[in-house]
Amino acid sequence: MSFRVKFLQIILSCLLSFFSGVSNSAEQGYDELVGAWEVYKDEEPSGKALPKEIMSFWSQGIFRIEGDRDYKGLYRIDGTQMELQLKVGGRSVTTIREFSFRGKDLLFKNPNIGWVYYKKISDKPLGKKPDVD
Repeated sequence: MSFRVKFLQIILSCLLSFFSGVSNSAEQGYDELVGAWEVYKDEEPSGKALPKEIMSFWSQGIFRIEGDRDYKGLYRIDGTQMELQLKVGGRSVTTIREFSFRGKDLLFKNPNIGWVYYKKISDKPLGKKPDVD
């Protein structure tokens, strides 16, 4: 086998390893997210009371938020961004939020107040998976 062929095989092998790692990383984000999360602090400087809110995520890309306001819809992860598609007042709304895992916490960036912190309260989503259309 020529040097060029061996070199190409090594490059292709490295590329395949890299891209399979990226795929596994995205799947790992979904796996880590599945379950129920409860808000426990935020960076709101005014000292307003925290909203009562529990978010449940299913591995099929479905979520539900229960609390002061209730929502359900679909989510998609793209790196450090989460796209949430939900219905508000009969209209379809899409919002994109920066999110992160820090230790055992799930953080969402709220453009108005900064990071909002959630703790995992269950490895399984709470309640029945909502129907989303």
